[in-house]
Parts: sequence; structure tokens; C-alpha cells
Amino acid sequence: MEKVFVYGSLRTDFWNYDKVLKNRVRQVEKGQIKGELYHLPAGYPAVIFGEGTVYGEVITLSQDKILKSLDPVSYTHLTLPTTSR
Repeated sequence: MEKVFVYGSLRTDFWNYDKVLKNRVRQVEKGQIKGELYHLPAGYPAVIFGEGTVYGEVITLSQDKILKSLDPVSYTHLTLPTTSR
């Protein structure tokens, strides 16, 4: 199963989780990645390389094909080192 690190509106306590991921997730864990949270002028967050820590959730999707449906919403595929807590 695919894992995705989410740090914005796809987190379980934000509105896009219910709209996009609810009932499509196998597991949710707290997580963090190395980087800096940057607020884009359009009003949504982005992660850029940096020495800070970005907190979010590591979501295990119930089916691999769900990952493609996240493209329009935005996601970061787990290719960076992560730490779950």
C-alpha cells in the first residue's frame, strides 16, 4: 500500500480529509519530515527543503490507485526520510 505524508488540508482534522480521503485510508500516524513550511501567496502551504521540521500525518492508503486521485489536491510522496511518532 502507498504511504503519503500530508501536512495541510488533507490531515484528519481538516476539511479536505473528509472530502478526499475519508473511508479510503488504512492507517493514520503522526509524522514529520525535514523541511520548511512555506505559505504560498495563493493561500495554501508548501514544503521546501530546509533544516526545520514539518509536522503532519503519514497516511497509508487502502488502495494504491487512490494516490493518483490526490494529484489535484496536492501531496508529497514519501521519498524523503520520515520519522513517525
